[in-house]
Amino acid sequence: MSYWENEEFDKPDVQIISKDLLNFDGVPLYCTIKPSDWDKIESMTFLNESGIEFTNDYILTDRGYLRISSMRLKKQLKPFYKKKGRLVIQRWRDGKDNRSTIYKVALDPVEITGKKPTSKK
Repeated sequence: MSYWENEEFDKPDVQIISKDLLNFDGVPLYCTIKPSDWDKIESMTFLNESGIEFTNDYILTDRGYLRISSMRLKKQLKPFYKKKGRLVIQRWRDGKDNRSTIYKVALDPVEITGKKPTSKK
């Protein structure tokens, strides 16, 4: 098989919502999205910097694909399943540790709050 016959080259480019929209300086990062189809969840596989494959789940939105692999994010999105309208997703993280990430999802319009929600134990 020729180098140029690689099936990966025929796949369309996908727009993935940048993590830069959700910044980590103690300020909640937020973006507004409108899911295109709540039931169309796609698993996409990529290579990391070390060449190791990793797979994440994504939902197509009006702004591109939103990674929804976080269980905390899925729990926040679930109450809005099949709802019409735009969602506001806020995200907080302490430091660079992804395990401390907390999400808050609400239907737009919503007041963006600077106060980090407390997790339920």
